[in-house]
Amino acid sequence: MLVESSYEFDVRTLLRTLWTRKWMVLAATVAIGAVAMTRALLTTPIYAAAVEVAVEPPAGGINSQLFGTTVFSDQEVETQRRLVTSEQVAQRVVERLALPDNPSALRRQVSVSLVEDSRVLVIGVLDADPVRAADIAQAFGEEYLAFRLNDALERLVDGTTALEDRASSIRARLDEIETDLEVADEPDDVTGLTRERNSLLDQLASLQGSLTYLDASESLVRSGGVILANASVPGTPLEPQPVRSTTLGALLGLLLGAALALLMDRLNDRVSGEHALHQTIPDVPLLAQIPWHEEAVDGELVTLRRPAAPASEAYRTLRTQMRFVTGSLGGSIVAFTSAAEAEGKTTVSANHALTSAQAGYSTILVDADLRKPRVHRILGIPNGIGLSHLLTGQASVHEALKQPIERLGVITAGPMPPNPSELLGSEQFARLLEELASLADVIILDAAPVLPVADGYEVACLADATVCVVNAARSRGRAVRAAVSGLRQVEARLAGVVLTEVDPRTAIYGHYYYEYYGPEEPVEFAPLRAPASVPVDGVEASLWDTGAARPTSAGLGAEPRDRS
Repeated sequence: MLVESSYEFDVRTLLRTLWTRKWMVLAATVAIGAVAMTRALLTTPIYAAAVEVAVEPPAGGINSQLFGTTVFSDQEVETQRRLVTSEQVAQRVVERLALPDNPSALRRQVSVSLVEDSRVLVIGVLDADPVRAADIAQAFGEEYLAFRLNDALERLVDGTTALEDRASSIRARLDEIETDLEVADEPDDVTGLTRERNSLLDQLASLQGSLTYLDASESLVRSGGVILANASVPGTPLEPQPVRSTTLGALLGLLLGAALALLMDRLNDRVSGEHALHQTIPDVPLLAQIPWHEEAVDGELVTLRRPAAPASEAYRTLRTQMRFVTGSLGGSIVAFTSAAEAEGKTTVSANHALTSAQAGYSTILVDADLRKPRVHRILGIPNGIGLSHLLTGQASVHEALKQPIERLGVITAGPMPPNPSELLGSEQFARLLEELASLADVIILDAAPVLPVADGYEVACLADATVCVVNAARSRGRAVRAAVSGLRQVEARLAGVVLTEVDPRTAIYGHYYYEYYGPEEPVEFAPLRAPASVPVDGVEASLWDTGAARPTSAGLGAEPRDRS
């Protein structure tokens, strides 16, 4: 079965993205946490001290304008807050403590709040000196009560004076009335003076009552407030708190790092793994993932040098996948191409050819990249008579076909012709492929990249199946989409994608493979033997007869693609 999956952006995808960019997340966490810690350590400590003041109204609610109600209203709260931090109270504190600050600056250090459902004011002070913070808080509480008391007493005295002045004026008028009554002869005058005297006596009695009431209120005014809790010297600063600041900074860095990692992943167009490949070309199956390893060499025949390596196992997986692909599409000619150069298509082609030969299938590898051929370099054979000679009629198949390993025939590219695209799209190339298909079970074409030149499209059109090679370290999503779109436009049979240089830590089955197989050491192997030309007669027997039974081509497809 083809390696296909249904993807959604879930928690696992999120964790995989964060793990892939873990160093970015870690760097942001450490950097912002370190900045927060450094700032906290360099910040001048600020201490907080507070005093609690209970504002008590007089018994019986005497003079509520002076002393307020049992529970402060919002308006009264604001009035008391403004009174505590007023210029007058601040000035008294400055003078009491002989502070160098001016009242306006000192007021900015003070805050006032009201304990809910009470008449208790909490006066807080912030200062760099803990002792001074406590002294200022205590002074504000005491000076607030003193100012409030003095203000109330002043108004009480003013009220008493006004009443006494009024009473004096009434007594003076009464004396005048008594004098007038002694000399009055007319009854009407006596009646009028008597009525006025009685009215003034009533007023005087009322004023005397008020004066008596105010005299009694003085003691109650003096009990209008009390300090419930004195300000104490704080032992630890309110700010900074290095542990808290560092923790919050690290958490902020973690969030920013994660957000940056997700943003980078969103903006990154590199096809870095199976998930990114599915997002780029969701309807194209993934045939195999070739893992990267530290000792990997570009163009390495890993299936020979490291037969137990994860990469070799991946190529064997590709061989199995291609058996079913070619069987379903019909035919046995497979072209390997890529969007751009240096994405590993030649390495994949060569190793796939080797695994096919190792499985007992007669295989011919054709270097169809006439502009930048590399098959001969990977296999270590000369680029002598090759495909360009065959397409121009200068040589025959038996002259160009070389056998570097059992069951594997190779046709190199030969010298670059002046018109590669025309030769690869010619009828002669189609006939050549039919001839090769009659000689071997599997024909593998290493085609040119499709985006730089049209050669790759020409080869893909004639193949029974085409595989697009995508490099997880270099391929860009836009280029891969363009390549797949181009292959479909020319009606190439796109079998799927091979992903190369995959980080085994991000591959779905990479962890399980390493757990199962463990570390693997390279093995010694005999070098590829010198290539030999194949005789004209009995080419199939001389090329494939190695003493082992030739496998059948069942499952490889019985109806090749019409290349006419």
